[in-house]
Amino acid sequence: RLTRWYKNEVGQSGNHTWAAHGCAFYNNTIIPKCVPRLISYREWGCLLYKALEDQQHLLAGKTVGVIGSILPWIECKLLTLGVKNIVTIDYGTIHCHIPGIKSNSWRHVAETFESSPLQLDAVVTYSSLEHSG
Repeated sequence: RLTRWYKNEVGQSGNHTWAAHGCAFYNNTIIPKCVPRLISYREWGCLLYKALEDQQHLLAGKTVGVIGSILPWIECKLLTLGVKNIVTIDYGTIHCHIPGIKSNSWRHVAETFESSPLQLDAVVTYSSLEHSG
């Protein structure tokens, strides 16, 4: 029997809420010095931050999609780089109150693709596509 359910490795599933002040922790603690023990995927997360910084000239002012996200660690970094709009796509439902970020479920994107396809300038993902099967 198949069900519509998703759970990642850390045991979180379903609905998530990102408060309006949700980037404050990342912006004040992690992003300035990239503390590996505090960031998702540790050193690899810091390497992704560095890669995004290297591409800031291509990302600033753009609309960027983020595929697969439970915590807004990538989204917050993108905002610091001047990304204009961020669209996060995930299996679960994310209630996002962070300015500049909106979220969609995979189901919504698939159901509305023909009538209203997403217009994205770039897409960022980390450790999501290989888990999708």
